[in-house]
Amino acid sequence: MLRFNNIAFQAILFCCCFVVQSSMLANEQPPIPWVVKAPSTPIALDPHQPAIPIAIVVGSKTLSDIDVANVDLYEQSRHYPLFAWGTRLCTQGTGTCQKVRGPVSSHQTVWLRPAQDATTDLLAGHYKGTVVLAATTTGDPINETVAVEAFVTTDGSIARGTAFVLAGVVIAFLGTTFGRTRFNRGVLLLPVAVLREKLQAMRRYLAVSLSAHLDQTQTTRRVLEEQLGKLSEETLENRHFIPRALSPAWSVQTTDTDKLQKYLDEVEAKYELLRTVVYDGMAIACSTPDVQEAALDAVMKKLDSLSNQQSDLAAARNAIEAALKALAVAVAPPGGAAAPETADRIRIELQHISILSWIVLTIVTTVVGVYVIVAGNLGFGIWTDYLQCFLWGLGLPTGAAALQQLTAQTAGNAVGYSIQKS
Repeated sequence: MLRFNNIAFQAILFCCCFVVQSSMLANEQPPIPWVVKAPSTPIALDPHQPAIPIAIVVGSKTLSDIDVANVDLYEQSRHYPLFAWGTRLCTQGTGTCQKVRGPVSSHQTVWLRPAQDATTDLLAGHYKGTVVLAATTTGDPINETVAVEAFVTTDGSIARGTAFVLAGVVIAFLGTTFGRTRFNRGVLLLPVAVLREKLQAMRRYLAVSLSAHLDQTQTTRRVLEEQLGKLSEETLENRHFIPRALSPAWSVQTTDTDKLQKYLDEVEAKYELLRTVVYDGMAIACSTPDVQEAALDAVMKKLDSLSNQQSDLAAARNAIEAALKALAVAVAPPGGAAAPETADRIRIELQHISILSWIVLTIVTTVVGVYVIVAGNLGFGIWTDYLQCFLWGLGLPTGAAALQQLTAQTAGNAVGYSIQKS
């Protein structure tokens, strides 16, 4: 009986040892054949020679047939593959591609490159996805998957982005600064041009119809030239009555439409005085038949002196009437008046320093746009990038609108010229 119990105990002890040993073997971790790691941060790829670095650490067993099993890298907005023409795994990022081997206890960096026959550059964009590497150890295949994120941009994409930024800047400046300035300037100059045409017609009349009495009309012609000088664009710009056609980028234009209205009223009043003297006085005197030359010269000089007087229009008419009665002629309507002409085309005179300032401002603005949008985007080149460049350039120069203090409607109303709405 005792012998039987001893045998049973030994059998139970053996079973316990077997169970413990089996449990220990079951809990023991098998050795790791390899470790594969991709860059933890996004990388920028050369579109001409793209290569993605991948680190491989081999354990206690030699690996063979290390190669790419699958590449699943796609551009995030357009969803086209990074390596559409195939891939290969090489020991170097450039040059001849050599097959990757995995000796025991080794660590190396291998490179994922496009296929040998690929000659087309990569398309610009932001790529994300996975890469699966496969190998064989002691006859058993193994694989490892790593996540990869990369950016690709090209010189052409950067150049096009710069062009879009520049186009947006130019269009914005043309729309917000040059266009508005030109329109407001034209509205303000329209009544000036009409008044200037009247004075120019009078000057031609004096030069042609009264050419025989140039000595007797010197004062009138001098006053006439003074009024034309007051209406020159340069004078109006210097007096800040109208905005300059092209101002320096650093200056802020200010205009005073109330003073412009008063200024034009003064010139208009002077024109009415000259018109009365020339057409209602000199023209009638010169058309009087059978008049003595000495008497006509005396009347012409007297009328000429009225052009430089500060008397009102009524007093001038009375003086003209008295002078003509002294000549003992009936009042006759003036003849030979020149027909009114169409308005002169308002021309923009560009100043060299102003042009240079706008060029510098445009270049600086474009460079800032390229630095912010193009240089900071490693995957620049998709259509939304170009749209962003254009909109950035289009919206940035809105601050230049502060140079214009007038709107078209208020400018027209300020000088008494209304714009009809269609």
